[in-house]
Amino acid sequence: MSFVLPTERNVVYSYFQKFDKDNSGHINLKELNDLLIDLGFKVEHVTNDNVKQWRDPKKKEVIAIATLIDKDHSKSICFDEFYSWWVKLSGDGFSKLAKRVKVLTNAFEAFQKFDTDKSGFLDFPEEFNKFYDEMLSDENVSKEEVMKSLDRDGDGKITFQELVVSLGILNN
Repeated sequence: MSFVLPTERNVVYSYFQKFDKDNSGHINLKELNDLLIDLGFKVEHVTNDNVKQWRDPKKKEVIAIATLIDKDHSKSICFDEFYSWWVKLSGDGFSKLAKRVKVLTNAFEAFQKFDTDKSGFLDFPEEFNKFYDEMLSDENVSKEEVMKSLDRDGDGKITFQELVVSLGILNN
């Protein structure tokens, strides 16, 4: 875990506010896209914050990052969510994130494939069983063990964030 000085939180908040163009206290998909471009990422340009853009396959890098940061599934990112992400990046360095975007995007595409009802969750047992059968059936681990390890909050469904944390995508 990296250490962030209290004054650094203020600096991060100023950066957050720079992209919170409508002063809503949240960054929408377009604002996140602008922020990522400002950080030097080469991502597909998002033209507006229409919620339909959250499903646009051409915007998959931005959507994957947004989905990872958006812990409450509100389709917008509050400062606390952004700050948690920022602290993680500052500990690892931004260069690692650039390398992880492809892995993160692939994980997001796989997640979406199994999230057939587009709820933002892999529900147990229907969607989870399909995920297990296609991705993990060759492993010597029961469905119940896998579900327990992936469903970190024990609510009977798996979020994209839980999948990313469980697979350790951000730890490499």
